[in-house]
Amino acid sequence: HNKESIDTIRATANEQVPYNVREYLDEFSKALAIDIRMLLGEVGKLREERIAIQHEVGSLMMVRAKYSPSGEFHGDWQPPPGAPSQPPPDMPVPEEPPQP
Repeated sequence: HNKESIDTIRATANEQVPYNVREYLDEFSKALAIDIRMLLGEVGKLREERIAIQHEVGSLMMVRAKYSPSGEFHGDWQPPPGAPSQPPPDMPVPEEPPQP
């Protein structure tokens, strides 16, 4: 009778182990999925911020390019076709106007 009880307990324990592992894996998968969704959201937000900053830098560079070396703004200025994207290194830098 004692041996039968021990065999029954072992059989029940062997059935419980796979169930507990599956339950643990399910909980782990759910927690991992929540973390992954959060990280993907953060990555998407950073990507949008990067695109906005790149657009802003492009706009600032366009405004800067419209100023002549003397510091005068020419709103209708367009670079000539085939012109380099940056000024040559020997181009004079406009000086700051004197402060009154």
